[in-house]
Amino acid sequence: MSEEDKRATLREAKILEVLNHPNIIRFREVYKTKVGQLCIVMDYADGGDLDGEIKKRKASKQAFKESEIMNWFAQLILALKHVHDRKIIHRDIKT
Repeated sequence: MSEEDKRATLREAKILEVLNHPNIIRFREVYKTKVGQLCIVMDYADGGDLDGEIKKRKASKQAFKESEIMNWFAQLILALKHVHDRKIIHRDIKT
């Protein structure tokens, strides 16, 4: 990473500090190592993520229930609203 990229990433990580919502993984800290690597410490999601669940279901050919999809969608939208209410634009929404 260039120095500018490192600074931008550090700024973005610091933004995570203001996000406190049950549907957003909690940010803990950000620091640089002695060799200049940027480390972002967040809570551990022991249940995995949505991408992992999709892959697991696809491999086992097990369909999602509509109620599961609606529940996850509602959680995602509530988390995104929390972010937008703080005037933060999320530009990298993943699975």
